[in-house]
Parts: sequence; structure tokens; C-alpha cells
Amino acid sequence: MNKKRVNIVLILLVIFISICILISTKETLMIDNYMYRLIAKTITPQKTKVLKIITTMVSPSVILPLVGLMFIFIKNKFVGLCMALNTVSIYVINNLAKLIFLRPRPTNLQLIKENGYSYPSGHAMIAAAFYGFIIYLVCTRI
Repeated sequence: MNKKRVNIVLILLVIFISICILISTKETLMIDNYMYRLIAKTITPQKTKVLKIITTMVSPSVILPLVGLMFIFIKNKFVGLCMALNTVSIYVINNLAKLIFLRPRPTNLQLIKENGYSYPSGHAMIAAAFYGFIIYLVCTRI
């Protein structure tokens, strides 16, 4: 890994740790409330429909079959195995992190019913891991 990539990873890690510290000390509540009020003003049925589709695209019912299909159809089985391990490890890390932070879900603006804790976002982590890995594969193969 070159120095530029290592620096990017370190910067992202510092940002993630900073957010974790803020959340664990409840310092984000004021920002959360402000953002909820701001977003509530922009909700429309059309936006809700689009965002529900995006949410579905990173749900386990979509991601897991895609990982399975990629494992079956990718000729390089090592790449398929890496895709599967990447997705499973992010899922495990996300669930462990939720048990560390124990951040309850907000009660306002629940357009989709979800269970469990809210931080870190499983949808965001799995989407970044799965679709990010696909982007990485495309960029390194072209």
C-alpha cells in the first residue's frame, strides 16, 4: 500500500474515532436534533420512495444473494472469497460496534421500521464495504 493510501486510511480512521467519541459522550445530540428538524422540512413522498429503494439495495436480503452470485460467477475464486469475507466481517464488526455504543434509534422521522441500535449504521457500513469493494475491483481491473 502506498503512502497516500495509508494517509487516507489514517485520516478516515481518525474521523471515525472522533465521531465515536462524540457519540459516546452524547455530544452529538444538539447536532442530531438540528439535522432532524432540517431534514423534516424536506420530506416528500417522492424522496421517501427513492430513499426506500436505496435502503433496500443495501439490505441483507439483497446484499447476501449478490455476494453469493458473485462468488459463483467470478472466475477468480480468491476475489469471490475476499468479497464474502469483506461483507461478513463488516456485518460482524457493525454488530459488535452497536453493542459497544448502545445508541438508541431516534424516535422521530422513522420512515422505515428498524430494530436494534442506531450507531454505527449497518446500512452505511455494508453499503460502503460491498459496493466499495465492487468499485475497487472495477478500478483495479480496468
